[in-house]
Parts: sequence; C-alpha cells; structure tokens
Amino acid sequence: MIKRLILIVLYFFFNCFLYADEGIWLPQINASYWETIKEKGLSLSIEDLCGEDSTSLKDAIIRFGNGCSGVIVSDNGLLMTNYHCALRYVEQVSTKERDFLSEGYWAEKKPEIPIEGLSVRFLIKTEDVTDSLRSEDGRILPEKERKGKIKILEKRCTDKMSGYEGKIVSMFSGNRYYLYQYQVFDDIRLVGVPPLSLGKFGKDVDNWMWPRHTADFALFRIYANQDNLPASYSPENVPYRPKKVAPISLKSLKEGDFTFVLGYPGSTDQYKHSEVLSNLVRVSYPIQIDLMSKYLALLSSYMERDASFEMQNTAQYGSVSNVMKRYQGFIAGMNRSQGIEKRKEEEALFEACLEKDPVSHDKYGSLLEEMRRTEQEKVTYAIPYSMYLNGWGMVSLLQKALFIAELEETQTEGKIMNRFWREIRKGSDTLSLNMDREWFVEVMRTYLEKVPESFHFPSLTRNASRLEEWAESIYKQSALTDTIKLHSLLQSHLDSLKSDPAVRLINEITGLYVKKVWCCLPQLSQRLDSLKKEYVTARMALFGAEDCWPDANGTMRFSYGTIKGYQNKDKAHPYYTTLESLFQKVKTGNAEYAVPPSFQALYEKRAFGDYAVNGTIPTCFIATNHTVGGNSGSPVFNASGELIGLNFDRNWEGTISDVMYDESVCRNITVDMRYVLFIIDKYAEAQSILKELVIHK
Repeated sequence: MIKRLILIVLYFFFNCFLYADEGIWLPQINASYWETIKEKGLSLSIEDLCGEDSTSLKDAIIRFGNGCSGVIVSDNGLLMTNYHCALRYVEQVSTKERDFLSEGYWAEKKPEIPIEGLSVRFLIKTEDVTDSLRSEDGRILPEKERKGKIKILEKRCTDKMSGYEGKIVSMFSGNRYYLYQYQVFDDIRLVGVPPLSLGKFGKDVDNWMWPRHTADFALFRIYANQDNLPASYSPENVPYRPKKVAPISLKSLKEGDFTFVLGYPGSTDQYKHSEVLSNLVRVSYPIQIDLMSKYLALLSSYMERDASFEMQNTAQYGSVSNVMKRYQGFIAGMNRSQGIEKRKEEEALFEACLEKDPVSHDKYGSLLEEMRRTEQEKVTYAIPYSMYLNGWGMVSLLQKALFIAELEETQTEGKIMNRFWREIRKGSDTLSLNMDREWFVEVMRTYLEKVPESFHFPSLTRNASRLEEWAESIYKQSALTDTIKLHSLLQSHLDSLKSDPAVRLINEITGLYVKKVWCCLPQLSQRLDSLKKEYVTARMALFGAEDCWPDANGTMRFSYGTIKGYQNKDKAHPYYTTLESLFQKVKTGNAEYAVPPSFQALYEKRAFGDYAVNGTIPTCFIATNHTVGGNSGSPVFNASGELIGLNFDRNWEGTISDVMYDESVCRNITVDMRYVLFIIDKYAEAQSILKELVIHK
C-alpha cells in the first residue's frame, strides 16, 4: 500500500509537466478523458465529432496533398486549405501571361483549373489491429513477419475502383498499431486564391511570428465520376458530393473561448531524450541554419534579377525559410522554457518511480543511460549528415545525378520519370544553372570548413583550392545540364549517362557516406528508437495509457485549447489582429507589407459589410491548441463545431511543441474566417463562391 501511494504521488508530480491544453489526441480517445474535454467547453458528442457509424465532423476533414490539412465547406466539394499549402500548385499553373501569384485567381465566370499531381483523402474508418500483429506469447511480431501481415491487412481495405486505400501505422513508438482506411480523390481543381501579397502577407519577415495578418487560405474543388467515386481527371467528372460540410461562423470571438482543431499533424517526438534535445540545440540545428541562410541569400539574389525566376522559386524560398526559422525558433523556445532542464527533471522523476518498484527497476533501470550513451555516439555523425541533407540535397545537379545513378533501364517511363522531367524543365534555364553552380561551390566550401577531414572525399580534397574552376568544369561537361541531350541519352544510352561527371561525383560522395556514415548512423538511430519504445512501454506500465497521446504521425488528430494572448519577455501580445494593425505595417514601406491598390482602396472606403467588428475586420487570432507541422490548413472550430478559422502557423517560441508543450508560450496562429469571407466577398467579388458556403451569423 505504501509503495502504491508513493507511486501515485510521484505520478502526480510527473504529470505536472503536462500542461492543461497539451495533446495531439486520436479522435477515438477514451470516454474518461472525453469528459474532461467536455468540461473545458466542447458541446459536441464524440459521435458528432468522429463517429464512424454515422456522419460526423471528421467526414469534412481532408488530408491535402502530402503534408497539409483542409476542410470541406460546400455541398459541391469545395474545400479550404492554407495559401502556403497551395502555393506550389499555384506556381505550377502560373505563367507570364497568367500570373496567378501576383494577381490571384478566382473562378468567377472562369474555368476551375485542374492541378496535376494533387490528391486529397478522406478518413473512412480506423481500427486497432495490434492484436492481429502479436505472436502467441503476446509480443509484437518480428519486423519481417510483421510487415508481411501488415500488407495482408492493408490489402483487405484497399479497393482501387472505389478509391479506397488501407494504411497501418504504429502508435506509442510501436506499442500499438492502427489500420486507417482512406478514400483518395485525384481530380482536384483550383477555384480561388488571393494574390501572394495577401496570401503570404509579411512573407519571410512575419513567418513564425505574432502578430500576423496573413490571408493564408485557398479554395479548391474535388471532382468525382457520375457515381460520386474517385476518378482521374476528365471533363465528364462532376463536383463531389460530400458526406459532411463544415458550417462557418461569423459570431464574435473573445479571449477564453473554447476552440479545437481537427487535422493531420505530421510528427512529434514527446519522448526525445534530454541528450538528443541538447544535440539538436547545440549541433544539428545550428549547422543546418547556417547552410539554409546561405542558400536563401543566394536564392534571393537571383530572384531579384528576373521575374520569371522569382515566380518559379517563390515556394522553394518559402519552404526553406520556413524550416530555417522553425529551427531558430526551436532553439529560442528551448532556451526560454529551459526545455532541456525540464526534460532532465522529467527523466529523473521517471527513475525515481522505478526506484520504488524493484521489478520495474530491474527491467527498465538502465534505459535512460543507454539512450544517453547511444545519442552521444550518434552525434558524431550529425554534421556530415546535415551536410548531406541540406548541402548535397539542395544542389539540383547532384540530385539529378543521384536519380540517374539509381535508375534502371525498366524505369525510363511512367510517373517517376514524369516527376523527374518536371524538375528538369523547371531548372534548365541559364539562371537556375548558374545559381546551382554557385550553390555547389558554397556547399563544398562549407563542407571543407565544418566537416572533419575523416569524412572528406578524394575529389573535394584534390580541388579544395580551385572550387570555382572545378564546378565550372563539371557543369560544362555534364549532360544533365542540357535537357535535349539528356532526353536523347535516356532514350537509348543510359549506360553512357552512368559515367557522366556529375553521376561519378555523386557516386563518390554516396560511396563515402555508405562507408563512413550510413554504416553506423541507421543502426544507432534504430537502437535509439528501440530504447525509446521500451521507455514508452515502461511509462505506460507505470502510469497507464489512459491520459497518454501517441506522437503525431500524419494521422487525423484532435487538439483543443482556448483563445488566449501571451507574454513574451516584456511585451504582452493580444489574442487578435485587425486590418488597422495590418495597415500600420503597410505604412512602414517594407516591400513585404505591400498590398494591392484595390485592397487598400477597399480599406479606405471602410466597406466591411457583415464581417466588421467594432468598425474593422479581425484578421487573425491565437489560441493554446497544440499544433505542429502538417496542421497547416487544419480547420479551427468553436465549441459548437462551427468553422472560425484555418490554422496556418505557430509563434516562434512555440515551435518547441514538436517535442514539448509549454502553455505559457505555445500558440497556434489562425486566419479568422471573417477576414477570409471579407476577401472572397468584397475584394474578389466572388459571389458564386460565397453562395455555396453555409454561414451562421
């Protein structure tokens, strides 16, 4: 009894590290925890939110593309997601004659534009299949046997005729497995998108920052065949008829209001060891930040030279900048919240609990020390790996060369080649090649400075004093810089391409990495993952799984919170922004804050319609919902399940929510639906779009 009491006390202190609004929950959470959320203010039942036996709100939520979320807002398959999620697709269909980036696009008396390569998926059902993947003794099957069983289970939920696709994912670091069935639609068309100046207002200056005024939304439509089933693009397809449509609320918002988010967050790692966090802050992220800042400076200098080049690379610039600022914010947030120290305290409490339970201590007592030693060995490879990821990985010529090096004769046709040719055509102009060559030189120079000599490769050592001449020679001789020549060689002389100078170089680089990095790094990563799985198992055994949430992994999740400002250093940040503060930024004259003249004229006329609050338009707001990457485009709802905004970012210090949540600083940033509707109605004058929406006033 005494031992149990001590464990309960330690458990109480252990859970002091869990903040009130922390958690990226599976919608199918247990009933006891659901009651806690209801007490917070949610008025929906669990069946209304995520029931699978009847229509529920989850049926209006989509996974958009490969890394964002979205929501269905009309009976005609109209969906909303973030502008920055749509940006690469807007680039894809933009030309000098049809500059949708600068001008925006609204399918008002104009065609809706098919988007090649874009798909969305709906979650149909979820099933815990852990027991199907256990052996007779109750343990999870070994990897090879488990993968075979997973393929069988996934196949049972896959039906190409109906667009169904089965996918099994692990939860709680491999302690449980869930089967997800999706319905995938591939005929997606652009309906409406604001100009870049509004959709990415503030661009790099404001990214990951608060306050924000970004109109980060875009509209697409899902098309289906006559039977309302997924089909490849066809003029005969018709707008999809969804099961559920999210109603939009124009009701007032105030601080303290309950909110929740449904979407597809990409990944979290709440069980990262303190040693791993320390190495991210002090080693891995700093080298990657250095590389990305150099890349962005070079890319920016080229974007300033040519409008077409800028149009083609806006999304690339934003993507790299987004990751870099996230890493910078992570470091700042960890330092501000003393995250490493808190994680060490959490680990100390875990070990204190083990000390009170001899059986658990014998089984798990050395876990954390083994994790620490493994990470200390693994960090040896952090800088070489970062250089491979953000160095060679961003040299276009070497990526093309890697593709050719791994290409087989039987693979010279099909989807994979279509994607390859799209990238080739995009980067075949003179400016792109010149920039890529300069970046090649910068990567090599940085590699010489930052990476230990034991990881240097012969060609680099030989050419260390003549990097520019070396690059000039490779780019001049390589067939991969000549689209016509490359196409001809791929048709009938693939063997000769295998000896291309760029291919030989990437083979040399990968050969060294296979020998000196990948010989060890994957095994250490696997070892760390295995230890983490045991750690999660131990925590669940000691404290139970009732109030635990599995790390995000691209599956549908629910998070909740309240609208709330926050204090940063000596400054208090309110929970909302307006057009008034937006135009205060415009008045600074910073090019990142320029808006279309017609938008400014609209503001000056004060023609705000039903969307005004206290004589202005609310633009964005923040709340304590726990969100991460992949939540971009996720709908944000009020307590009644009405759409009040689209999640599009986190504040800078709040990027630590990937690994830990601090309610005092972690905020998700949302574009207010009243601002979205104001732009659709008053700026775009897209009345046909507006009429489709279900709006509650």
